[in-house]
Amino acid sequence: MLLNNYAVLFMLTLCQCTLRAETGSKPIERIDGISIAASRELIDSAKLTPITVTGAEWVALMPYGFVRKDEGVIHFNSERQWIGERVEGIENDIEICQKKNMKIMLKPHVWVSRGEYTGNFIPEETGWNSLEISYKNYILEFARVAEDCHVELFCIGTEWREFIKQRPEFWNGLIDSVRSVYSGQLTYAANWDEYRETPFWNKLDYIGVNAYFPLTEKEYPTTSELVKAWEPFCQQLADKSEQTGKQILFTEYGYRSVAGTTIKPWESYNDLPESVEAQQNALEGLYQAVWQRKWMAGGFLWKWYTIEPRWWKRRPTDYTPQEKPAMEVVRKWYWNN
Repeated sequence: MLLNNYAVLFMLTLCQCTLRAETGSKPIERIDGISIAASRELIDSAKLTPITVTGAEWVALMPYGFVRKDEGVIHFNSERQWIGERVEGIENDIEICQKKNMKIMLKPHVWVSRGEYTGNFIPEETGWNSLEISYKNYILEFARVAEDCHVELFCIGTEWREFIKQRPEFWNGLIDSVRSVYSGQLTYAANWDEYRETPFWNKLDYIGVNAYFPLTEKEYPTTSELVKAWEPFCQQLADKSEQTGKQILFTEYGYRSVAGTTIKPWESYNDLPESVEAQQNALEGLYQAVWQRKWMAGGFLWKWYTIEPRWWKRRPTDYTPQEKPAMEVVRKWYWNN
């Protein structure tokens, strides 16, 4: 009988090790995070203190890459880029954040020239081969940084709808390659209208969603109206979580402080009247609707500036909660989580 018990214990341990090798280590606790904008300067430890005051224990750092539509090659870690976008800057910023006892999601993010939406990007002249080779190099470079710096969570991409739809084999192979160099948790940041069709959630640890769901046509909806508007989206998210056995992580979420911010939350450059109340209500509605759901892993608020950018005069209508009443909403939910 004792021998049989040992045999059972051995088989259970073997199964657990196999599962971990396939899907990463065990899930992380609830994530209360903030996305830090890359900047021209390295992060100063003192500039992180206001983030810790919100109750956020996680930050997302974003080493940007860039691609021109007529070229189809990802450019990254260039001397022409800001220090906060390059390997040396990211390594420094990780160290500073870790000294503040912050956990990190490293989230490579590609900008397309002329403001084109990444999800619609299809390479023209050079074709898919050049894009795939350069993108794999880009992702593996920062996956190695994540491993060397003991980063808890790594995001393999952001809003690549057409790239994934047309080249699923590449993405499955990319995940395997990342797993070979990085031992932490993995996710992908799918847009709100993309995540239900993303084909590789079974290979990742979280279903990552950039949660800019269109909630209402009203400029000034009440919090209760917004909570109700979340109901169909919550059902869709719950169904996907149950189907895959994975929790939902809002890899981005947030609202501009403008009237109508919940109509098309992804629109960042339209000229709308300032409204700090609309931003407050939008965030309160989101937290009330989703933050305590069993399928909800947490998320990263978009976004925070550790230095004032050149266009800081636009801050009153930007997504950041800095110096706005929305800070109190974030603080309430993050501290009480």
